[in-house]
Amino acid sequence: MLAIANLQYAWTLFTTDLTNSLHTRLDAVQWTLTFFVIAQTALFPINAYFVDRWGPRVIVALASLFVAVGWIGAGLANTLPALYVSYALGGIGAGAVYGGCVGVAMKWFPDRRGLCVGIVAGSYGFGTALTALPKATALTTYSYRLEHRRQAVFLAALDKATLAAGLASGEALNLDFHAVMHWGEDPVLEKHYVPRRSQRT
Repeated sequence: MLAIANLQYAWTLFTTDLTNSLHTRLDAVQWTLTFFVIAQTALFPINAYFVDRWGPRVIVALASLFVAVGWIGAGLANTLPALYVSYALGGIGAGAVYGGCVGVAMKWFPDRRGLCVGIVAGSYGFGTALTALPKATALTTYSYRLEHRRQAVFLAALDKATLAAGLASGEALNLDFHAVMHWGEDPVLEKHYVPRRSQRT
């Protein structure tokens, strides 16, 4: 619950950078949160059914993949439809995690259902309270996109972990990352795609 809270509650920290980097209006970017909330809440009954059928461990593990797709996809999105879809997938994952956690807490403490739901719901907001300041600092210092060196380090670590876990052979995993063309003036590109400390002064 702590890990998925920022998808919803820290959303406003990302809107300015997304608006500028996608060269669009704020109201168009804000539809992303609408699609996230619809995907999160509309599928609660289906997620609850799957939790009852296969157990919370399996559903929350699968949901975490949807949350990861939401975060990573939003960071890599270069168009509004890509942003909408990736964040909606994150919403599906967040809803499944939320529903699974509430269900488990209520089963563990059947005599204190209200308290359980309150603690679980509170942890959803508390996750944002713990990470809002560091996240805001990182966004104002760097941007919501990773610089190439950090991205390469992250992908190398992800590849090493994937191979060590036996999830892929070295030949089968091809993520096909490529450069995205930019048409416009260099200051616009540097402002939104290069960390502040790397910008020319």
